[in-house]
Amino acid sequence: MAVYMIGYDLVKPDHDYAPLYKALNEFSTSLHCLDSTWFIVSDQTAQEILNGLLVHVHPKHDRLIVTPLTVGSAWTVGLGKESSDWLHRHLPKK
Repeated sequence: MAVYMIGYDLVKPDHDYAPLYKALNEFSTSLHCLDSTWFIVSDQTAQEILNGLLVHVHPKHDRLIVTPLTVGSAWTVGLGKESSDWLHRHLPKK
């Protein structure tokens, strides 16, 4: 299992993004940590996750990135206690 950060820019205001949010919530371990950023734990590759989410975004206007988080990932206190605790629980230990 790996920890991933998913970031997105949803540009088209009239597009229905509810299915994207539902898909992100369906990962057994996930956290919506910033306005347009989620953390998830999955045994899928980043490409597999991306492919699964692409069907929920507008193909010409929206942007989506899936990237693994690893030992050595860093963040500021402003990320918040819930997000920081979540990362400490799920990121691989040194």
